[in-house]
Amino acid sequence: DLARAGITIEREPRPVHIRRLMWLGWDTTNPDRPSGVLEITCGAGTYIRSLAHDLGAVLGVGAHLTALARTRSGAFSVEQAVTLETLADLLDWSGVLVGLADGLGDEWPVVTLAGEPLDDVLHGRSVAAELAHPDETLALGMAADGALRAVLRAVDGRWQPHKVFPPGDEG
Repeated sequence: DLARAGITIEREPRPVHIRRLMWLGWDTTNPDRPSGVLEITCGAGTYIRSLAHDLGAVLGVGAHLTALARTRSGAFSVEQAVTLETLADLLDWSGVLVGLADGLGDEWPVVTLAGEPLDDVLHGRSVAAELAHPDETLALGMAADGALRAVLRAVDGRWQPHKVFPPGDEG
């Protein structure tokens, strides 16, 4: 809205992580205005509209987006998606739901909890961390049977329960 009104907002530069930028070719659906098609794998906080603008500026041709499709976010990809129509037709969603631990993929460390440490976490008490992690690091607290029991936060060399999922609280 601001751009359409002719108001320019200065954007502060910030580092972003582009893991992959691939030229896929030209979309010639409109032969009078062909569009370049890119596939980008990037980190969180990357503004693709700004990237398109910056690429156009570097190439000296100007650029903007005509379409944007997110095909992946973290552990999830569009190929795994289920349409609302499919969900509406399903009587049992258990085959399409993804657990919290699976959704986080390999993004967070996993802390296996058993015995007294598991009991401590389930009752909101911190437990010693076997490996040092920077404060505020989040981890999955998994029971020996593979059930997610807590999201833990590193504080002063210990794991502090951030969110606890006691047995029987599977939703």
